[in-house]
Amino acid sequence: MAKLPPKQHPLSELLENGLVEQEYRPYIGMSGILGKCPRYLWYQFYWAYERKINRRTDRIFKRGDIEESRVVADLRSIGCHVTECEEDQTEIVDGTGHIKGHKDGRVTSIPGATLAPHLLEVKTMKQAQYTKFLKEGLARSHPYYWGQIHTYMGEEGFGHCLFVVCNKDTEHRRYVFYTYDENVHKDCISIAHGVLMSEYPPEKIAPKPTWFECKICDAVGICHNGEAIKRTCRSCKHANIENEGQWSCELYVQWLNEEDQMKACQDYKLSEVFS
Repeated sequence: MAKLPPKQHPLSELLENGLVEQEYRPYIGMSGILGKCPRYLWYQFYWAYERKINRRTDRIFKRGDIEESRVVADLRSIGCHVTECEEDQTEIVDGTGHIKGHKDGRVTSIPGATLAPHLLEVKTMKQAQYTKFLKEGLARSHPYYWGQIHTYMGEEGFGHCLFVVCNKDTEHRRYVFYTYDENVHKDCISIAHGVLMSEYPPEKIAPKPTWFECKICDAVGICHNGEAIKRTCRSCKHANIENEGQWSCELYVQWLNEEDQMKACQDYKLSEVFS
């Protein structure tokens, strides 16, 4: 006879059970363009599916925020001047207002690299990903990070980046310096603009949900399995994308703020582009 799983303590039930709703970004993030499925980016931008994860995964995602603070404190302790980080972070916004990013910081007075300000980016990786990064280099192992740093550098006018990677399993760190590549920057912006301007979901990268990238994609339900599209103004036939990061409703002839977009209204009608 199969054994029943041990009963959870009430404390564990309260802290671990249930799902955590993730942020619905109102823009296409510069942090995840290169190497990502354009259809996935399109679905994210249109808030097309429920974004909920378990509490353990939520903690894993937030681990990077903790490391940013530690790295900034360590850099400052050796005389580096770090600004535009957690306490004074500013948005990086392209000309449309719909493509944005948030850099980890700007650092100067770096020992051995004092002549120019550097973009600061901090990442955490588990052992397998860390090993892959060391073996293959960032462009091959994590193309989305590669695209992110070059897009940030290009949009903000940086010529150099200090990229700090922490191994979450061992606490080893690597401090790597990269020089801006205009071509990578242009490629990322081109992909993002393609997603923004596409009236229909881009082509699937694979015909079946068993494809390795599709299996771990949180949009697989709507992309491959026929799940319902999330009801928001962004998936409504009456909504329009406007300049300067704005959305409007052509039925009521009004601008739509983020709260309105998420609620949708009684006249919501699913846009035919999702059918």
